[in-house]
Amino acid sequence: MAKKTNLKSVRISDEVLTYIENFEGNGFNQKFENLVLFCMREEKRKRIEIQNLDNLINLRYKKDRAIFDLQREAALTIKQLISMQHDLEKLQKYMNIIRTPADPANPADN
Repeated sequence: MAKKTNLKSVRISDEVLTYIENFEGNGFNQKFENLVLFCMREEKRKRIEIQNLDNLINLRYKKDRAIFDLQREAALTIKQLISMQHDLEKLQKYMNIIRTPADPANPADN
């Protein structure tokens, strides 16, 4: 444990005093120091946890955006395929007309 050379006097509310007194340690000074050290460790851990959660959120956002883009592209592709299907049906109709043998009785078909 570090040498304690700092002497400070603090004014605190009853609520804060009760909180400090309920913390682990022997006497007010040790309890207060243990509380501060605990908060320092927890702050570091929480910062790391927050950064990890931020990274997960960013990854999820990128995945959601990719899914949205994929759905949009799939819808566009479906529209294009439907249009191509209609074009193919028209072509099939024209091909059927062309393949139909000419009626010798009707000179307009020749």
